[in-house]
Amino acid sequence: MKMRIQSTLGPFPKNNRRTNTSRGLPCTRPPLERMKKIYEALLAGRYPNSCSLALELEVSAQTTKRDLEFMRDRWNLPIVYDPIRHGYYLRQQIGQSPRPSVAPAQAFALLLLG
Repeated sequence: MKMRIQSTLGPFPKNNRRTNTSRGLPCTRPPLERMKKIYEALLAGRYPNSCSLALELEVSAQTTKRDLEFMRDRWNLPIVYDPIRHGYYLRQQIGQSPRPSVAPAQAFALLLLG
């Protein structure tokens, strides 16, 4: 008699894509690519909010909030929330797109991952 072992972990995602465990969505964009899309939406003056960004980027609203906080705090972007328009905007014009500083060891690790 054969015994069948049933996994309690559930099915694994197909095509080896990571998933957002809170919602079971595939992670389709790496963080820097997400932040680039957020930055483009801010430059375009669309007044995106965390929910609209989450739908567009296929991540949770909390992830987009963390991305916006990171961009504001680490990249020193003048990102402000407008409660009347229910979205974020850039308080002042930016001369050039932000360039994250990367240590040589981090750059090497990124090359290995890419």
